[in-house]
Amino acid sequence: MEYYVAGSNLFNQWRLQLGQDDTSNLETPTQVEALAGIKIIKIKAGGWHSMALSEFGDLYVWGLNDTGQLGIKESENDLKSYALPKLVDLYDDNEEVHLQIKDIACGSKHSVLLLEDGSVWTTGANKYGQLACPQYPNSKNFNKVCVIKEACRLKCGPWTTVVVCN
Repeated sequence: MEYYVAGSNLFNQWRLQLGQDDTSNLETPTQVEALAGIKIIKIKAGGWHSMALSEFGDLYVWGLNDTGQLGIKESENDLKSYALPKLVDLYDDNEEVHLQIKDIACGSKHSVLLLEDGSVWTTGANKYGQLACPQYPNSKNFNKVCVIKEACRLKCGPWTTVVVCN
């Protein structure tokens, strides 16, 4: 399956949410070549970032990362934008997590993941409590916030997170 994008890729030359290696606006659908050959089962667009989930549970992110919404483990002062999809690794207490991601969702400046064990992970802006982590004003890496043992799916509004369970 191929994915195509169109729209604005430029705002102050740093959002880059279209997954292209330049800052051109795209008026016609254009393939995200960095994902070619990877079977993507879900793709989500936030306000200024995008995420894609592969059939193997791998997470690819790109776009603006000013509040840590991409969840890329970086140093404290290294929040930047990523023009091309980047594979994300998850860590729990500095230990890499080896569980498949089952669902993804994007808000304006936050992201949410659901893992195969039912755990929900969030990162990014937390001004309105959308990360469900009151101890973090913003989070630069994905953090586990809860575990839900029933079948669920994720939804995000611009400044909200919803876990919908059957």
